[in-house]
Amino acid sequence: MKFKEILDKLKIKYNVVVIDEHTLTEKYNIHLSWLGLINLVGLIVIIVLSLTSLILFATPIKNYLPGFESARIHREVIEQGARMDSLTREIEMAGQQLMNIKMVIAGEIEVDSIPEADTSIISRNKELKIDASEREKAFREEMEKKNTEKKR
Repeated sequence: MKFKEILDKLKIKYNVVVIDEHTLTEKYNIHLSWLGLINLVGLIVIIVLSLTSLILFATPIKNYLPGFESARIHREVIEQGARMDSLTREIEMAGQQLMNIKMVIAGEIEVDSIPEADTSIISRNKELKIDASEREKAFREEMEKKNTEKKR
C-alpha cells in the first residue's frame, strides 16, 4: 500500500514555467512529473555512459587505460628502452673519445696510453640479446658458405 502511494505521488504532474524577469513574458512551459524527470535523467545517464564506453573501447584511447595495453605496445616499449640504453652508451663513449682527443692535443697524455674502448656493433648487439631476423640468418649462412669456399 505504501509503494502505491509513493508511485501515485511521483505521477502527479507539475507545471514548470520560465518567465523573463524584465518583460514578465512566459518563455517556457513544461508539464513534468517526478517520475518523468527520473526517467529523463536515467536515460541521459545511460546515453552518456554508452557513448563514453563506445569511445573508450572502440578507439585507441583504450591503450592508455591500465590493463588494456596490447602485447605489441609492450614489446615496442621494451625495444625503445633498449634503443635508449644503447644511444646513451654511444653518447658516453663519444664523450670519452672527445675527452681523450682533447687530452692528446693538449699534451696531457701520450697517444699510446689511451685505453681502447669496445665500440664494435657486434658486442653491443650481444648485450641487447635481440634475436636475428630470418633475413639476417640467411645472409649470415650465405656469407659463411662463400668464406668457406674461398678458403678451399
